[in-house]
Amino acid sequence: MSATQLRLSLALPIVKIGGKVAATVTALDASGAAATVPAIVWSASPAGLATIDGTGVITAVAAGTATITATSGALHASAGLEIVADPVAACRLPGSQFGVRLGFPRIANRAATTGDVHIKVLFVDFSDAVATETPQQVMAILSPGAEQFYAAVSAGRMHLIFYPGYTWLRMSKPTIDYAWNPLTFAGQKAYIEEAVQLAGNLDVSTTEAFIVITNPDVTAFAYGPAFTANPGDGYTAGTRTFDNGATSGNDMAFWGAGWFNHEFGHAMGLIDLYEIGVANPQTFHYTGDFSMMGNILGTAPEYLGWERWLLGWFDDDAVLCTSPGQSAATLTPVEVAGGVKIAVVPTGTTTALVVESRHAIGYDQALPREGLLVYSIDTSINTGAGVVKVLPIDDSDHVKTSALIGSGDSLTQGGVTITHVSQDTAGDHITISY
Repeated sequence: MSATQLRLSLALPIVKIGGKVAATVTALDASGAAATVPAIVWSASPAGLATIDGTGVITAVAAGTATITATSGALHASAGLEIVADPVAACRLPGSQFGVRLGFPRIANRAATTGDVHIKVLFVDFSDAVATETPQQVMAILSPGAEQFYAAVSAGRMHLIFYPGYTWLRMSKPTIDYAWNPLTFAGQKAYIEEAVQLAGNLDVSTTEAFIVITNPDVTAFAYGPAFTANPGDGYTAGTRTFDNGATSGNDMAFWGAGWFNHEFGHAMGLIDLYEIGVANPQTFHYTGDFSMMGNILGTAPEYLGWERWLLGWFDDDAVLCTSPGQSAATLTPVEVAGGVKIAVVPTGTTTALVVESRHAIGYDQALPREGLLVYSIDTSINTGAGVVKVLPIDDSDHVKTSALIGSGDSLTQGGVTITHVSQDTAGDHITISY
């Protein structure tokens, strides 16, 4: 049967000036079945707001509401496209904390997240804990796993390069004289500076940070934290001061390369997603298996979409910042490059709901279920205190994979309804109503 109706959909309802949006036309016959039509003629009005090519790709030119129309013979369909200077301004939640945070802008003196990121690696042992493995054997715990993880989750935007000095540097004191539990900022800074001094004259002209790898057999150093200094408080190497780094502990042998990807996540400005700072922490009840910044060994260790946006691995064009009414979008899995990655519903000055697509792909390949991950974010909260919470909230669930919304299902939170309409090769089709 011949077509009797055209339907026009836009990949995004809002776009910034200079951005591009794909328009798609579906032709239907009288029974509602798909039909074919002659060539589509595209137009955008009023003149000067947008241009559109023969394939339906729209380029936003000036601020305003453009009407995009597809015509085939006597049939036509239209959709409105809002063009703004900054379509995600309302969703770029601010942050005021020093050290690490999930609010924008990313803290200026945190480590670089794009391009070549050069890391010096030093190896240390002690008179009472002499290393029994070679530095090369210990380095194999981290490399090439750490580099491969960042190359994948940054969609190639970050190229981590280690520069290991394959010599065990003997620290001046026995392990017990390095107060590690609890480890203070001053103690960690002094520890790194001693290792740097033992290494001698180093070329630090392109170095982003130092990582001090402690003999992993040293059980007195149970954990290995990141080092994140405020400007001017960092450690000195050569003629430079460094505000970022990490020192390993016995836990590196357990966490593997993920130890680095978690701790250097802090050096890049990210927070802990698991619970800390309370007498009896429930560990992973906030985000379960999702994100390397929560459970390193979870079934979905790839960073959250929000984290990738903050790190500059997603552009603003990959973010749908919704407004009241109903918004429709197609989200592509965060584990693959391209497309719209997160939909954000601003709910307050520092709060929002975030929707992203998680699939059993890449480092998330062990996910037992696929669908939409919905979480709340409050950028006014400190690290380890529930900045991000997977919805619906269930403090007895420390895994959260069952919280993923499958095709045909929906979730309502605070008057916002998120529906997973369907899934196909283009991605997960969603609507958000409030």
